[in-house]
Amino acid sequence: MKISRKLTIMALSSIAAMVLIGGTGIYVENGLNSALVDVDHRGIPGMRNIYELKSHQQLLAIGILRHMLSNNPEQKAGYEKTIEEEKIAMDKNLTAYEAVARSEKGKELAKAERVAIAEYVGLLPPLLEKSRANDTPGALSVAATMTASRGKMSTLVDEHIAVNGRNTDVRAEESSVWRSADLLCQWRQFS
Repeated sequence: MKISRKLTIMALSSIAAMVLIGGTGIYVENGLNSALVDVDHRGIPGMRNIYELKSHQQLLAIGILRHMLSNNPEQKAGYEKTIEEEKIAMDKNLTAYEAVARSEKGKELAKAERVAIAEYVGLLPPLLEKSRANDTPGALSVAATMTASRGKMSTLVDEHIAVNGRNTDVRAEESSVWRSADLLCQWRQFS
């Protein structure tokens, strides 16, 4: 076999190897790009909505406590407005989360949270009525019955945050696998 033939075969083999490595790189890049788009458009907004839901839940509880402890009707009216705003914000955040929910477990938790929120908010009218009448012991007894409902709601939200955190960890692990594959390709290229 002539040297020109060997050089031609070697050049064609090198070109084929470069095309293969380039194709693999494009494939990996597209996979990472779609994962990043998913995280950017669904994962991060979903986590933000769940954390905001938790925040509004806590602000609602604080507003209820302030309402019960206040003796001033004007302050109570302001607290009632705050309570209503927090209820609306909780519903808005949960609805926004449901639009971007990725996992079945997340969707199930969102449904359970919606039920728990409805149960909790359903107990507000008798509490506010007793609080408006400055019946603090009566309001506290209603608040005591709300404690189990609020605990259930809080537990669901915390579980939801943990589930989303685990999903993020899995995606990060998948990303590290892709990085390992990329490093392997780079190592072979320089070998």
